[in-house]
Amino acid sequence: MTESFFIGIKRAAGGWRLLLLLLAANFVFALPLAVPVFLLLSRTTGGTLFAGRMLADKLDAVWLSDVFNEQVRNASAAGTAKTVAVNFLLLGAGYLLLNTFFAGGILAVFAEPERRFTWRDFFAGCGACAGRFLRLLFVSFFFYGAAVVIYALLFWRASEADSRAVAERPGVIRHYALAGLLLLLLAVVSLIFDYARVCTFVNDRRRMAREAFAATGFVARHFLRTFPPYLLLGLGGWALFAGAAWLRNLVGQSSLLTVALAALLGQVALALRLWARMATYAAELHLYQKLAAPVPKESLPPAGESAPVPVIIEPLLKEPAVVAPAVSVLPLPVLPAEPAQTPPASTKVVLEYLPAKPPAEPPAQADERAD
Repeated sequence: MTESFFIGIKRAAGGWRLLLLLLAANFVFALPLAVPVFLLLSRTTGGTLFAGRMLADKLDAVWLSDVFNEQVRNASAAGTAKTVAVNFLLLGAGYLLLNTFFAGGILAVFAEPERRFTWRDFFAGCGACAGRFLRLLFVSFFFYGAAVVIYALLFWRASEADSRAVAERPGVIRHYALAGLLLLLLAVVSLIFDYARVCTFVNDRRRMAREAFAATGFVARHFLRTFPPYLLLGLGGWALFAGAAWLRNLVGQSSLLTVALAALLGQVALALRLWARMATYAAELHLYQKLAAPVPKESLPPAGESAPVPVIIEPLLKEPAVVAPAVSVLPLPVLPAEPAQTPPASTKVVLEYLPAKPPAEPPAQADERAD
């Protein structure tokens, strides 16, 4: 658990290209939400004293009252609110789908940390897991709905108990406890589907409902190992975000330079939050590869055919046969049988070496010697 925590931080620290991509995606999706508000401010405060008052992220109460009461020319608070609300719904859905699409690429990059980062590998991982992670997203809605239903039932029972209570303090404590329980349930569901994505990516699975329940079992078996890194990295990310936002608020936005500095600190705060999310994915991937046994990829039969049944062949011999060395045997004549003789107690074999005969002399040398 501790090893996975620090490995996740290390791998996320080296993924600055991914961080820049996620930051650019956040900027693109936030821009349509900020443009209507910026246009409203520029039309209503241009050439007035309100511009200087609202420069440092401070809403002027008089200006806000005039806009909502439609006392400002060429400005409609209702129209701007509708535009922002519609953009928020559409862009929120698009941002959720984009994060689902990017999850496969992030896991593909962190699965092989020793390999050099390439955009081709990243987008290949995105495309390979996009459809499956989208189905997994739809399955997650049922789990989140179940968590909300559990909270609603407990809240209803707590409200009934409060109606019969004679003191106010126990009811307040009960409602705070229920709010904490709801946050815990939502965090556990988020953790389950993080590991469902990891399990789907590592094992190359296709059945997302089954993977959701498999991830639930994995988290339940290793809850004390999976939840602490998730909680620490999540809280650490929000703490870094809050610290950077606090520094941004300390900047006195009295000029364009200080306004740009405040905007830069705002992007730094968002980048820290995204970095913590990347570290969470890296830590979960390492922990799953460490705890879960490797599962071979699914080999699905073609459509209309059943999967082959494995056949077990029994060995013909119960015991391994002893193979004699190959020896060339010459046919021998059959001799008449002789009565069996008892060999002596000890037999001594004597080998006699005879001197070799001299080689034959040629006939010419033999005639000369005779003469």
